[in-house]
Amino acid sequence: MMNTFTNTTLSLIHSVSSTLSRITAKKLPQQFLFLLTGFLVSQFFLLNILYSQHPQGGWVTLFGNISTLSLITVILLAIIACLITLWHSAADTVTTTPVTRKTRTQSYSKPATFMSVSPE
Repeated sequence: MMNTFTNTTLSLIHSVSSTLSRITAKKLPQQFLFLLTGFLVSQFFLLNILYSQHPQGGWVTLFGNISTLSLITVILLAIIACLITLWHSAADTVTTTPVTRKTRTQSYSKPATFMSVSPE
């Protein structure tokens, strides 16, 4: 039983580390980071409501007790990490794209001359 648990834990750690290395190898799109930040902010608000209703509340799992306050802390750290990543990706975007002022040339038609024609 313990050997199976250890193998499962090690394989989970390996899969998480390989996923994180693949994510950091390529840049995350800003849209995904905005979506993830919004999701985490909404989860923070829901956990804050839960914490205000039951300050001593939490969950009992196989690995131990998980308190609401520890979840709020983890969510806040994840929000900070998302915002720092967004800040770095925005800074990379600004430095990689040169700012050039484009002048718009508007094409006008040649002026038309109108002649009045009398019905006589």
